[in-house]
Amino acid sequence: MVKWYLNDLAKNDPQVRIVQLAAWTTNQRMKFFLTKGQDGNITDKTQFKAHRCNPRSNYQPASASSLFSGMGAGGDADVRRKRTHQPGLEIEVDAVDFSEWFADQHFLLEDEVILKIDIEGAELPLLKKFLTKPPLPCLVDVYYVEWHSWMIANPAEKAKIVEFETTFLDRVAQKCNGKRANFSLWH
Repeated sequence: MVKWYLNDLAKNDPQVRIVQLAAWTTNQRMKFFLTKGQDGNITDKTQFKAHRCNPRSNYQPASASSLFSGMGAGGDADVRRKRTHQPGLEIEVDAVDFSEWFADQHFLLEDEVILKIDIEGAELPLLKKFLTKPPLPCLVDVYYVEWHSWMIANPAEKAKIVEFETTFLDRVAQKCNGKRANFSLWH
C-alpha cells in the first residue's frame, strides 16, 4: 500500500509525509498481522488495485492489517475478533509512540490540525494514551476516526470500547477546558 499508493500521494502533495511505522502507545518492535491476501501474492500495482476488499475472502489485497491479531495475541491479549475478521500472515514491524511522535511535530494552537485514524482496533489504546498527554488532544481541530468495536466478539469488552467511542469528544473537551473539536466517523 505504501509502495503503490501513499508514496505517489506524497510526491504530489508536499504537505504529505509518509511515516512507515505502526502507530502505537510505545516505541517498540511488535507483531503486525497482515490481512489475508497481503502475504506476498500481490506482486504489482494492477493486481493490488484490481481486487475489491472482502474480509470474508481468503484473497485480500488491501485493508484491515492490524497490530491486533484478533486471536488474543499481539497488542490485544484480551480482545478477540469475530470469526469473519481473522488475520493472515504475522510479520514484525517497528511501532512508534504516537503521542511522542505527535508532540515532536511542535504543532501550535493556531495551526489547523486534522487527525485521521484508521488503525484497525489500535485506535482505542492509542487515543486513551493521547488523552493523558495535555495539551496534545487540544491541538487537534478535527478528528476523523474509524472505530472498530463492531469487530469485537466479547460483549463485555465491546461495551467498554463503545462507551469510550461515544464519550470520546466529551473526554477531549474535558481535557481542553471545554474546547470542542470537530469529529467525523471515517470509513
